[in-house]
Amino acid sequence: MIPEYAERVIADVADTSTVLPAVIAAIAAGKYKEAGDFMTEDVILDIKGFDRMNGRWHGREAVVAAIARNFGMVQDQRPVIDATIHSGYTTALLFHETGIFAGDGEPYSIRAVMWVTYDNGLIHRVDEIVAVA
Repeated sequence: MIPEYAERVIADVADTSTVLPAVIAAIAAGKYKEAGDFMTEDVILDIKGFDRMNGRWHGREAVVAAIARNFGMVQDQRPVIDATIHSGYTTALLFHETGIFAGDGEPYSIRAVMWVTYDNGLIHRVDEIVAVA
């Protein structure tokens, strides 16, 4: 993730929870295992609509591996948060992103909604629905 974009995303989610900015910072720095420290043991990641990244992973180890794989396949990543809603134990993010697939240099552009659910201050579930632009 391009550092200036990571900084903006972290600032945009700073008021949503204490862990979400830390997870994004760890992912942006390529510290995927560190990001997993902010997730429950039984965390779930479910991504739909983005063919190369679609999937459902359950458990911290599987989710961290999926995050490392997914972020490892993109470069020049430019996410921009369009809106955030935080209520109780859930944060919803509307964002758009452009980047390039590292393997073949193909550019991508998406719009997505991500719901993040917390349990005892840790991320318990992430559901992401993606529309390829």
